[in-house]
Amino acid sequence: MTHIIREERDLKFIYTKIKDGSSFAVSGFNLSTSPEYLLLKLFETYEETGHPANLFLISDSSPGSPGRGLDIIARKMYESGDFGFLSGILSPFLAFTPWMEKIVKENKIEGYTASIGTVAHWLREISASRPGLITRVGLGTFLDPRESGSSLNEKAKERKRVCQEIITIDGHEFIFFKGPQPDFSLIRGTTADEIGNMSMEKEGIYGSIFPMAQAAKALPNKGLVFSQVERIAKFGTMNPKSVHVPGPLIDYIVISPEMYSWQGGNLEFNPGISGTIIPPDPAKKRTIR
Repeated sequence: MTHIIREERDLKFIYTKIKDGSSFAVSGFNLSTSPEYLLLKLFETYEETGHPANLFLISDSSPGSPGRGLDIIARKMYESGDFGFLSGILSPFLAFTPWMEKIVKENKIEGYTASIGTVAHWLREISASRPGLITRVGLGTFLDPRESGSSLNEKAKERKRVCQEIITIDGHEFIFFKGPQPDFSLIRGTTADEIGNMSMEKEGIYGSIFPMAQAAKALPNKGLVFSQVERIAKFGTMNPKSVHVPGPLIDYIVISPEMYSWQGGNLEFNPGISGTIIPPDPAKKRTIR
């Protein structure tokens, strides 16, 4: 059953029940589909209570931009010297969050990387309760386990929480990519109905929202999914074709202030980005005689 959360205190109370050492997936490419409100309130819960601690963050890109989202959290961690909130991160692209990049470079927490496509497809494998991803992407590059693999620093090389191994199938080499299954996922949409069905009409991309929700629910451990949305619709009023994540996959729908739902790092909302309208293209003008 999906629960609707409208108050910050209720969200933080639920967050305190998350076990220390959990792994969690967060959607977002820059600020597109980034559940900024959910992420910031999770960190605030840690600041106020000390829990949940030592979390491992999984991203198929990076949920933030300079001065927003994950970058705010990373800056506070670095300036306070308290790195107890996160024990590690898997992110294909840390440049959106320069403070997190700095933390990883200085070996404060474990840092891992892979291509965006590798992480996205790996999440789909986890969603299907398979052990990992078999791919040829990364062979002969620094992502090859015979080189540095996915590890970005010494802590990662020691812990190897995300790892690869070379396997051979029909005489061809492949990388077998493995990592921790998320215990909970934070995702973002636009509208949810009263039983949790979520749409994304204001988003410019879909990203890995659906497989992230599925990955947290995949057997053997059935985790939690939190969805950040702007509004609630009556059950039965949403077009079924507009639903991107069905209600049975979502445990908590969280109503967020609009300021936490930007389409991008420097873009609050443009209906042309979401495809709500099609901006006129001068190159396509037809001459009518």
